[in-house]
Amino acid sequence: MEAGFGYTNLYVKNFEKDVTEETLLEKFSVFGTITSLVISKDYNGISKGFGFVNYEKHEDAIKAKEAMHGAQLGSKVLYVARAQKKGERQLMLQLKYQGLNLYVKHINDGVDEEKLKEYFKQCGTVTSVRIMRTDKGISRGFGFVCFSMRHEALRAIQILNGVLFHGKPLYVAMAQTREERKRLFLSALRHPFTNVEGLQGPFNPTITPPYAAAYHNHSRLRRTKCSDDESIMMNKLDDRTFR
Repeated sequence: MEAGFGYTNLYVKNFEKDVTEETLLEKFSVFGTITSLVISKDYNGISKGFGFVNYEKHEDAIKAKEAMHGAQLGSKVLYVARAQKKGERQLMLQLKYQGLNLYVKHINDGVDEEKLKEYFKQCGTVTSVRIMRTDKGISRGFGFVCFSMRHEALRAIQILNGVLFHGKPLYVAMAQTREERKRLFLSALRHPFTNVEGLQGPFNPTITPPYAAAYHNHSRLRRTKCSDDESIMMNKLDDRTFR
């Protein structure tokens, strides 16, 4: 039995950026009734070259997948597969990149993905680089570098952690899973004046007088609430914090 038995949602990628939702609708609607169709776009409204097509019936989704996977659309060949649920994607990525993906922070604002990749290539084959950005495309000063082999990632940590790069000392460590970041983040909430070792991300604020006392009183109440409702909070934390 195929994983995701009964699915209706398809993941479609590898099409040109000028392909519109109307074009996809025309191509995919011949297989059955489509309940929703969306193309993923960046902050400028430009297509990322992938999207999702959801059918009313499972049988129609199967027909579309079998017919359109590998089909030519413009100058590109489409990739069509069952759309995975978020938990499935996270687990697969975690298993795929375990020990290969590095968390890098203190990245100078003038450094882009190409410069970062070129710098880390001295340690091995870099398969992907991503600098996290705001909705306006401004660098947030941290990102991820993925290597093809675990020993290459370890070498990068040993060689590049603490090294000055464009005027800033890089912090390089193994990227944590979403669950690990949540656990450490909750620990930071309960102990706001403790620098939680290993916490990846801008979660440890520096509070100075005269605001420290007020922050401490507020934090005591917040820690009590967190302790009582930790399981609820784990479920409600904004997903964007832990991507």
